[in-house]
Amino acid sequence: MFEILKYSVRDMKNPFGSVTRKLNGLLWSIGKNAFLYTVVFILAGTLFAEFIFYQYVFIIQQQQARVVVPLVHFEENTYKSVLNEWQQRYTIFSNPSPTYVNPFL
Repeated sequence: MFEILKYSVRDMKNPFGSVTRKLNGLLWSIGKNAFLYTVVFILAGTLFAEFIFYQYVFIIQQQQARVVVPLVHFEENTYKSVLNEWQQRYTIFSNPSPTYVNPFL
């Protein structure tokens, strides 16, 4: 049983060794040339933002200009019935009954 515990974790082979080495090299490269990478990332972010802005603002405006909007048909009868209903409600609420029933008596 103690023979199993003799082996160290460091002796085991790391299955991600090559990936770790490549990632370590990439991070060291970014660290050595930090200013250059900062400028590149800022330019890449700006270009990406301009692309998104172009896609969702200018192209949409051009597509909306092509769409023909049908004219709104005004229905006089419906307008008159709504106006009549508003006038009836206004007269009801503007002339309340002069006698109020006291609910607390």
